[in-house]
Amino acid sequence: MSKAIIILGAGLILLPGCKPAANDATALLKAGDARICVAPEVEDTLREMIAPKPDLAKAYSVTFSDATLESYDPQVHKALCNTRVTVQGPGGGLIDHAPLNISVSPSARDDGQFLVTAQGVDAYHQQLVDDNAVRAEQAASQEADKVAEEKLTALVKPGWLIGRWVGAKAGSDACSQKGYFGFVRGGVADFGDGASFRWTMQGRRVSIIGPSGSWSFDITDADNNTMSTLFDGSETQDFRRCAPSEIQAAVQTDPETDTTPSDDAPSGDTPMPSMG
Repeated sequence: MSKAIIILGAGLILLPGCKPAANDATALLKAGDARICVAPEVEDTLREMIAPKPDLAKAYSVTFSDATLESYDPQVHKALCNTRVTVQGPGGGLIDHAPLNISVSPSARDDGQFLVTAQGVDAYHQQLVDDNAVRAEQAASQEADKVAEEKLTALVKPGWLIGRWVGAKAGSDACSQKGYFGFVRGGVADFGDGASFRWTMQGRRVSIIGPSGSWSFDITDADNNTMSTLFDGSETQDFRRCAPSEIQAAVQTDPETDTTPSDDAPSGDTPMPSMG
């Protein structure tokens, strides 16, 4: 502990010297005080080195613990410290928790200022940059999926489905031959074979109801004249809408109709008709 000397008359009185304030990093450094390793200015400088960009500093938490003063050189007032850095991402997820060696020394250019260096700090910074880039990509992907989902939901309505559909690679002949998949207004399903089927639609799930059973499929993607489907949660099939010119001697349907029956689908399984 440093001591102050006060002269009173013929005697000398030695008094304990005052410790530097904990928030006065320059004074702590000059005194070789171990608290320089946890001084707010030192830790703030380290945080800026690890997360220098405003978006990184706002999204990530950088904290320090278990700091110790390893050595101090009174000739140049240089302190070497050991600490541990903990980096957490948005939501508190742990990114890293590891030791960090730091050096604090006076600035040769600016009197009263100090310099902080740290071994491996660039690696911690790069971890944040990489993690932030991944999160940005995920956020962009989620936003794109959300927009696509909203567009699909707005498009896929009962009136949109009405028409005659065949396999995506089927030729024009398939549009007038047995095996096409026709949705007629009023909830009638027409496969070109004279059989009696009905259809209902809830959200993007279409149910086909026949004399001996029923089956259903979900529309997973679509535009005005094509759709991708998932049958019974496993089999995927792509379809295209038949153009009026492809339908020969077939009853034309009104694509603007948006009415479906509310019949409940009976139990049982009926295989999907071949779509070509």
